[in-house]
Amino acid sequence: MIPEGSKTPDHSGKRIRASESAVSAVLRAMTANGIAVGKICITGGQVEIIAAGVEEATQPKKSGGPKDW
Repeated sequence: MIPEGSKTPDHSGKRIRASESAVSAVLRAMTANGIAVGKICITGGQVEIIAAGVEEATQPKKSGGPKDW
């Protein structure tokens, strides 16, 4: 992350922002690979995409073991 007023790593002083097409491309790629988006945070020029957690499969109820004949 670049602090406010600092120059970018290339020292040009230009701000780096994610374009709408770049964000859309990431979201399409995540969807195509079955990754659910849990949260998108946009703060100024920074975009943070957080994948949703994987839900654990529900455990079957214990029936007490095999049934007697």
